[in-house]
Amino acid sequence: MSPDQYGVTVARVSAIIYDKPVTDPSLLTAGIGRAEAMAYRDEIGEAMTDADWAEVECRLRRAYSSLKASVAS
Repeated sequence: MSPDQYGVTVARVSAIIYDKPVTDPSLLTAGIGRAEAMAYRDEIGEAMTDADWAEVECRLRRAYSSLKASVAS
């Protein structure tokens, strides 16, 4: 499953949890962003460096900011 496909699944779960429409663009952005961060980590595997972890953190921060925007509205 690609990060885009898995991200839609993450967005659907978030929609259920937060009682939001599944079509909410912020939820989709958040779900796909989280899935892309996971895919990045999986791609690098055991070779993860501090810089790689910083990249994962940056991606997750963007994703959670988008989720927060959706939940707050």
